[in-house]
Amino acid sequence: MNEVFDLFKQNPSETVLISINNDNVAEGKENPTIFYKAIKRHIDEHADQWITSPTTVTLGEARGKAVLIRRYQADPAIPVSERIGLDLSGWLNNNPDFTLITPTNTVVHLQDKWQYSDVIPLASLISSKFSYVSNLLKKAQESPEHEWHVNFMSAVGDPVEKGEVAESHWIAVGAHSHVIGKFVQGMNPTVRRGFEWQTKGRYGIIAMDYPELPKDSDLVALLVGTNLG
Repeated sequence: MNEVFDLFKQNPSETVLISINNDNVAEGKENPTIFYKAIKRHIDEHADQWITSPTTVTLGEARGKAVLIRRYQADPAIPVSERIGLDLSGWLNNNPDFTLITPTNTVVHLQDKWQYSDVIPLASLISSKFSYVSNLLKKAQESPEHEWHVNFMSAVGDPVEKGEVAESHWIAVGAHSHVIGKFVQGMNPTVRRGFEWQTKGRYGIIAMDYPELPKDSDLVALLVGTNLG
């Protein structure tokens, strides 16, 4: 978080969404209240640098602050209206298209299909993932402005010994396929070239691996440009 706070010192007009999850939720593990209180204790120490509203705030309100996206369970003793963060604790893992309505009635559309456990060629994985990403991009264009859209371009394939796909870098940028004998473009260039972008539009939050690659990609610049004017 210190790196994020340092960013705000240099760029006070920016904001950063901080998504926090607790993966240690197996049966018999600690009570969710312990994790919730630990995060709140840290945030309270830097309260002036956080937005912990359970509802959507404006970009103007969020400038120079970290916005808490809470994927972990809350302390059940605390009233819903007093719980910190936008409550996404109902997030469905590894799901290509689902809508979550928070206890404060914020509508969040998510695409988080990340795990490809079957043995699958890289080209087939890219094609599958691109269809899910494109679907939510289109939905973001058509949905009401107050609704959220969180769209993940990243994915993970089987280990090398089980199939062709392994590294997130391959999926993001591309790699040579031994199955089809040629180079397969990754998600970053595929989404840039394969989706019908508008010069102005609303596409939601697009999370990607290696956004700076390939070096000739202007995907990030294009996304910024759709918000101008």
